[in-house]
Amino acid sequence: MVNKNELVGLLQKYGFTEEQINRIVKSKTLIKIGIIDKIEQNLEVLVNNNIPLENISRCVSVLLKKNYLEIKEIFKVLDTHNISKETIENCLSVLALGKAKEIEEIFKVLDAHNISKETIENCLSVLALGEAKEIEEIFKVLDAHNISKETIENCLSVLALGEAKEIEEIFKVLDAHNIS
Repeated sequence: MVNKNELVGLLQKYGFTEEQINRIVKSKTLIKIGIIDKIEQNLEVLVNNNIPLENISRCVSVLLKKNYLEIKEIFKVLDTHNISKETIENCLSVLALGKAKEIEEIFKVLDAHNISKETIENCLSVLALGEAKEIEEIFKVLDAHNISKETIENCLSVLALGEAKEIEEIFKVLDAHNIS
């Protein structure tokens, strides 16, 4: 549990505005399960990577990350794949929820299916929430039903949120009703 006054002091140290501080301390989850040392380590990494304080204040979950080194590794992986800083700033959930090794594996799967960097940048949630093995299984299902690359790119979130078995079941229902 985080002492609210201690958290406010830490946020002031990093230059957060009063409005941003109020937004952050409203997070009951951060207060309940946050650890001040971990929050400070995460802030240090984020600030050193020039993530705007406003963005941090709007994605408090990034402060809850248990291991600041994981955030550093995610930055490295995203940089290796030329994901723009702007894109990361606008989707901090990739830092909050992602795992560097899994993100690297997801990039391999997406590269193997010729999914463009621009498409990935438009849907970073695929990196934050997806699992490489499941994404590969989803591609198999979509390929079996002749779903075009363009269609997949227009709805990349299905790779992050979908499950291959469920998608296959949807195709069975559609087939049963002669819907193509």
